[in-house]
Amino acid sequence: MPTILTTSAFDGQFPAEVYPVILNAIAGGNPFAQSLTRWDSGQTDSVFRTITGMSGAAWINEGDVKPSMTIDTEGVLVKAEELAGIPMLSDRMIRDSRTDIVAEVQRVMREFFARRLDDGLLHGNGVAPNPKGVFSVAPDAAAGDDLWDAVTIAKGEIVAAGGTPTTLALDPVAVVQEEGRIDANGYPIYRDGLTRYNGLDVVAVPSLATGEALVYDRTEVFWVVAEDFTITPSREYAPAYERDSVALRTSGQFGVGVPNPTKAIRQVTVTPAP
Repeated sequence: MPTILTTSAFDGQFPAEVYPVILNAIAGGNPFAQSLTRWDSGQTDSVFRTITGMSGAAWINEGDVKPSMTIDTEGVLVKAEELAGIPMLSDRMIRDSRTDIVAEVQRVMREFFARRLDDGLLHGNGVAPNPKGVFSVAPDAAAGDDLWDAVTIAKGEIVAAGGTPTTLALDPVAVVQEEGRIDANGYPIYRDGLTRYNGLDVVAVPSLATGEALVYDRTEVFWVVAEDFTITPSREYAPAYERDSVALRTSGQFGVGVPNPTKAIRQVTVTPAP
């Protein structure tokens, strides 16, 4: 993620070579957004066009006039909403050589912004200033007796609708539980961790609640970026000045677009048979 950082307030505090590390601070903390197809819109409102139907094709004799076809399209409007905040770091912390200030900036950025970003893209209700998350548009859950069965059903529904499922998003607890399974001989089933499941790439998403899961075609689910995160450090911001701190004014505009939910995404629910 090409996060932007204006550096004047940190001049003399950090050597230049650490800035790329700070710039990418948020990127590792929003696994759901990172698993989607990024769409840099450059504007708050984005319209995705999707074909809803075609008619007019016919068998013809050699030499006949080829028939004209009608293509029906539908526009899906995605509004990017702003995610912003001003965390502060104390001057004392910055001056303390025992503190890994770069790691601390990364931690602050991940905890305060990355997880909140994923949560909005997943669960946002679409009422401004909240984005409309994928759970608001995903079709009804594909239910199965166990995770394998439920994922298989979800894949089948997406394929039947013309999509190509690529990814399974699970909460971290579900990932750990699956990774802990052993085979009949007592050996781990996933010796290198759970990276693939039922033919899909696995993404562990902390912003998913326990029991929540999604199967989707990443090429049909878009992370809409109107304005990437911009981080502007300042000592002139009054609360920072009063507290001998540096303020990190951070903001960005984001949304999620699913032009054709039927062929792009399914919720997954495990409902064991009685």
